[in-house]
Parts: sequence; structure tokens; C-alpha cells
Amino acid sequence: MKVQGKPLEDYYSPLCCLEAAFKSSGLNVEFEFNFYPVTNLKYVTITHNGGHKVCVSIEGDSPAQAVKDVAEVVRL
Repeated sequence: MKVQGKPLEDYYSPLCCLEAAFKSSGLNVEFEFNFYPVTNLKYVTITHNGGHKVCVSIEGDSPAQAVKDVAEVVRL
């Protein structure tokens, strides 16, 4: 998992575990966690097979909800 800006520790570990679970099942995905302190904007960029990218906002989400939101948009 790549991190841009200051990571929020509550989100990092659960999202790393989610990324590892997808990778261990054979999916080629990479998560990039982005945090911009000026606006408190938090989002995850999901890269599929090194090309297709999808951004998921986790603004205001708990870590558990963030995992659910991110998992929901990963293409199987």
C-alpha cells in the first residue's frame, strides 16, 4: 500500500489487510491511501492490473466502514 500525505493509523492496518487478502486470492490490486491535511480529505485509489484506477472517498468513515467501501468497488 502506498501512502501520500500523513497516514491515519486507524485506517492503515485494516486497509493493508484488505489489500493483502485480495492479493492472496490472486487479484492484482494496489491501494494508495491519500490524506490532505488542509481539507481533511481522505480517499483510497485502487489500481487494477497496473492500469485501471478507481478512487473511493473515506471521508467521515470509520475504519470498518472504509474497509467495506473500498472492498465494494474492487473488481473481481
